[in-house]
Amino acid sequence: MSTVEEIVRAFTTSLRSDAVDGGEMITLPLSLSSGNLVQLYVEKVDPGRWFVTDLGQAAQELALHGVNLESQKAAASSWAELVRSMAVDAPVMREELGRYELAGWLGSGELGSGVLTIGEAVVRADALRALAPGHRAQRFRDVIVQSAGRRNLTVLVDAPMPTKHGGKRAVSVKISGAHATYIQAVSGKGAAIDGFDKAQAVFSSAAVPKDELVAVLASRVRLEPWQWETLRDSGTPIMEAELDGFMERLAS
Repeated sequence: MSTVEEIVRAFTTSLRSDAVDGGEMITLPLSLSSGNLVQLYVEKVDPGRWFVTDLGQAAQELALHGVNLESQKAAASSWAELVRSMAVDAPVMREELGRYELAGWLGSGELGSGVLTIGEAVVRADALRALAPGHRAQRFRDVIVQSAGRRNLTVLVDAPMPTKHGGKRAVSVKISGAHATYIQAVSGKGAAIDGFDKAQAVFSSAAVPKDELVAVLASRVRLEPWQWETLRDSGTPIMEAELDGFMERLAS
């Protein structure tokens, strides 16, 4: 059995479909921080046209973490940014759609990729739990999200960044404001050269202005002077201790 076949077999083993009123409840092998798996309701509404929604699962998970999508400015704007980033046909004509559902219409040939897009959006929404008051950061990325949230900045986690020659790659966080700021978190859990290589790979492949590229290095990261200068050639590297000041400037 090939590597791809092994992956497909593992994926389909955890994939489940249960018939519900008028459609199917699809359980995807995508886990949230609570341990729950992502579930999407799929309904065929016309020949070659489907409606897919998480039925508010992502918003409910955030509420359980203490994130208020109505009263917290950063959470509300970040949720709206996530919805815009999904790039699926928004269900604006679905009157019964809940305010905080991740959903969309999918045409013929789009169902598979669309289900994965919405499922991944549920996982990305789950990362906004870092905006909950009193949340203890589990990942270094959470530290960046929290710093932005304290200044009511709009964040998009695992954001697609345009790259040279027309591609895209995910970066840790995008901050939306007067212009986009793409941030790569460097946790320093591996060797120092690994953190440098990660940041350099992001910077060198980016098709965005230099001043929109930032690498935030955790306090444990130690770079040689030549590594700092290499990163400065194509972006802005900062240490964790400088993060709050940087976010203040973005918010001003």
